[in-house]
Amino acid sequence: FTVYVLYSSKFNKHYTGFSSDFEKRLNSHNELGKKDWTTRYRPWAIILKEEYKTKPEAMARRNGLNQALGEFLLIHSITDSLGSYPPQADVGSNPAPAFCF
Repeated sequence: FTVYVLYSSKFNKHYTGFSSDFEKRLNSHNELGKKDWTTRYRPWAIILKEEYKTKPEAMARRNGLNQALGEFLLIHSITDSLGSYPPQADVGSNPAPAFCF
């Protein structure tokens, strides 16, 4: 089984998946698919590709990548919107409040 991460530079989107036939699945993402979520964000480039012997191993890795990628993107989204995180207080002023999520 192949675990993979695709990236659409045109739309700045990521997709994480796994397949027993990677070449066929990649072709579906980029050319043949008609209804899949990924068809809206073509073209896709491969940014990670890993092989696993069993489906449970592949699923666990894909799920771990999804969680890690989601956390990474959330942190960078917060950083981009706030300018820096945690907020820095000016010298001599009251400290900035902490953010809680």
